[in-house]
Amino acid sequence: MSIEPVASINNVGRTAFVGSTSAGQSIHVVDTAAAGPRIISFPNPSATRTYGRELQINDSNRVAAIDTTTVGSARLARLWNSDTPGANTIIARSSIPRLMPSHFDDLGNFASSTNDGRLAFAGLEVPASGEAFWEVYLDDELVDRRDASNTVPEVAQIGDSTPAFFRVKAADGGKVVVANRQDGTTSIRLYSIDGARSSVSIASTGAGFTRLGIRPSISDDGNIVVFTGDRGNGLGVFASVQKSNGSRELVLVAGENATTPRAELGRDRPPGGDGQAQGQPIFFTIDTADMDSSVSVTNPGGGPVAPGDSFIVSFLATPSEASLPDPVTGVTFTANKGLWTTQVYADPSVANPNAIAFTTSVGVPVVQVGDVIGGLTIQTISVSDALATPRVAADGSARVAEPSDHLVAFTAITNGGTILVRAGHYGMTAAELREIMGTNLALADAERFIDAFNRTFLESAITTPKRQAAFLATVGHESAGLTDWTENPTTTRPVGDTVVRNNVVWTVYESDVTSYRIRRPLANGTFATKLITVTGPNFERYDNQQGNGPNEGRFYFGRGPLQITFRNAYAAVGTFLGINLTSNNGWELLSDRANRPDVGIRASGWFWSSYKRSSSIARWGVSLNAVADGVAPTDDAALPNTFVTATTNALKDQAIRPLNSVQAVNAKIARVIQGGYESHLDQRLIRFRRALRSLGLRNN
Repeated sequence: MSIEPVASINNVGRTAFVGSTSAGQSIHVVDTAAAGPRIISFPNPSATRTYGRELQINDSNRVAAIDTTTVGSARLARLWNSDTPGANTIIARSSIPRLMPSHFDDLGNFASSTNDGRLAFAGLEVPASGEAFWEVYLDDELVDRRDASNTVPEVAQIGDSTPAFFRVKAADGGKVVVANRQDGTTSIRLYSIDGARSSVSIASTGAGFTRLGIRPSISDDGNIVVFTGDRGNGLGVFASVQKSNGSRELVLVAGENATTPRAELGRDRPPGGDGQAQGQPIFFTIDTADMDSSVSVTNPGGGPVAPGDSFIVSFLATPSEASLPDPVTGVTFTANKGLWTTQVYADPSVANPNAIAFTTSVGVPVVQVGDVIGGLTIQTISVSDALATPRVAADGSARVAEPSDHLVAFTAITNGGTILVRAGHYGMTAAELREIMGTNLALADAERFIDAFNRTFLESAITTPKRQAAFLATVGHESAGLTDWTENPTTTRPVGDTVVRNNVVWTVYESDVTSYRIRRPLANGTFATKLITVTGPNFERYDNQQGNGPNEGRFYFGRGPLQITFRNAYAAVGTFLGINLTSNNGWELLSDRANRPDVGIRASGWFWSSYKRSSSIARWGVSLNAVADGVAPTDDAALPNTFVTATTNALKDQAIRPLNSVQAVNAKIARVIQGGYESHLDQRLIRFRRALRSLGLRNN
């Protein structure tokens, strides 16, 4: 069987496509790779019947498609029931010459389906006198060419005095987006036919754009329209977003880099501790040949977009260059054309929490030319209705989708023929985060935090289970399981903790709220002891160092899940986030777990993966991701859950360290986070092991 270059996927992963054999064409669906494709159109393919490539499967498993028969030159718009192969509902007919008064003179060779059971199509009318025109309809029952016979009026009418190139996509609630290229102008317009009929211009080459793609997409709820266009700075991908305040906003999603490239995919060199500046931006370019390719969008939350929401867009694009090599995952992406997804975040504005500042995640490569899938090398990639929000997990079990979750379907020409591929991106769930952090973290808080963590994993390359375990264990320790994001500089140290003073390790053996006692063994078998008294808030210890001026320790002490400290770090993190954290009480955002948890969580991820590259203690490693890569998760299975005591010198020298890799990595991370010394190592190790278990890297 050969596969036509089109595919559509729904929220349970069922994927529809057109396949051809020597007997003819059929519509197929695939539920799982193991089950293979099955025919849902007529069971016996016929050489006299073909199917339009631009079909769509909805979340009720109905497939909208146009079939054409050479007998009578007829076309039919149908909704096929993929749960009952062969069963279908005819929505419109055409014939040449017209065989029945109800028939249209032609049907566009494309169809779109909605989750509420309707099909969108375009029918041609050629009147006895006057110009021919196309009518766009959205209905769930047979539509008659004669308007007076229909219960639902047409959505839109497109004149055909000059050839029109147009496409339609439909959404629930009677929403239809129509893109039309005609008479040197391209326009995209959104129609609403349920209730009070209305329409709104989304984009036009007569109003701000020099070029527009002809295959936009619309989210299932009808609130987001995505498309390709050029405003004079190169082709880009755009989203027209209906916001919860009633207004609509145009958002740049990717591309548009002809004049001032943006670092959409990072930079070709990180900032270095050697004083060299960071490298040039790595950005997307979109080929003119792909301008009319489909872009897709999914809005997991549904409804108008409010502060804190996000949505996902897929598109074809080419990076300006390959990514920096990662020591474990290798080159994340090449410089070849590929299919990408990106998450667009409706971040609350710092100045006005009810307003939205749209930002995008780092692009995620789904597939690129040159990739090898199943032993076949990808040569070209084709997309149609490529995105869905999954309601099932990878193993087929029911799943409540996280905002970052999405399914993708595409076809590709390879060195061994055309293949159909389905892929899925599943973020960490709130329940999984709570399992790692402990039950003191309320589930409601975990649900509020999880999208920011999934966002952070991507943008800070915390993308392997080892890295996530190390990061989450450290975050969990520093923030008491994500329950306390503000340092208390008056806390004393617990019994059993280790304290480094003048490069000598001491152990806490007594502790209360105002003081603690430490000791170290002497050669004669006795102990040297010291009493450490805590006399009140000790913000002063942060004054006059790492950017803090006199009396500034009270502002730039440890905040956020990773307890980011000192003005220099606040400024660097703020630059990354695009938020001023060093004036107007901006520093408080790092610890605002109630209203802006994304700030502290994303800041912690960037600090983890990037800040230490240029810090005064860069000697401890380029990135804590690289430290986490050194974990052998199960090599200490027989050891107790306490840290093996060793001297400071041994802790700093892995070559002579009498510790296994989990302990060694844990100590190194503690050194970097704590500025060169270890603290609470036994508690950190317990969290580290819990995270490894939760992420499937250990079973004890």
